[in-house]
Amino acid sequence: MAKAPKPVTGANHFKFHCPVYGTVRSFEEAKQLCIDHSMGRRNHSAMAHAILRASKDPILHMLHEERLAGRPIYFTEDPDAEPGYPSDAVLERIAPLLILDSFMQGCTDEERTQLIALNESAVPVGTRVSGSALKPKRKMGKTTASDKPKAARTPREAGKPSAASRFRELILAGGKSDDEIFATVKAEFNLDDNRRSYVDWYRKDLKKQGKL
Repeated sequence: MAKAPKPVTGANHFKFHCPVYGTVRSFEEAKQLCIDHSMGRRNHSAMAHAILRASKDPILHMLHEERLAGRPIYFTEDPDAEPGYPSDAVLERIAPLLILDSFMQGCTDEERTQLIALNESAVPVGTRVSGSALKPKRKMGKTTASDKPKAARTPREAGKPSAASRFRELILAGGKSDDEIFATVKAEFNLDDNRRSYVDWYRKDLKKQGKL
């Protein structure tokens, strides 16, 4: 059985870049959202609860990492500390998860549109597994080009490097700027522009490991 993280003194001011929400989030606020959801308290947006139902919210897996480690991993007492990131393992775990239509009950049309876009977006750990991407409900009438189903992405072929490994490979090779590295990986893995910050993340991670 996984051990509960050992208690620490002082408030936790850890913040992290969330690839699902596309924003910087407070670890403690995200943790409270998770607790409220598990207790059946629907005092947050329907979209937030839909993401949790699909286990797509990284906070679920970050908390699980801490339980397995038996100690706080995502913690800082410094309120001015730079935001961190979920681990590669967390990113790998949430990358293929889809938010099903049944999870979207109570969501507004705008929230549903955002969740559908999230299903079709890429994260910097390879490509999303193939599956039926959710589509907005089609209006009655003539079919337009935008109504036509798009081809599903195919799973990453065995032996083919992931985006994460390509980021590290290009950083370690040197000779390219961060913009050039991102442009290369973006083209190879069809990444969104809002993943640009991951170049800096992997560079810092390699330095932390003593590889740079």
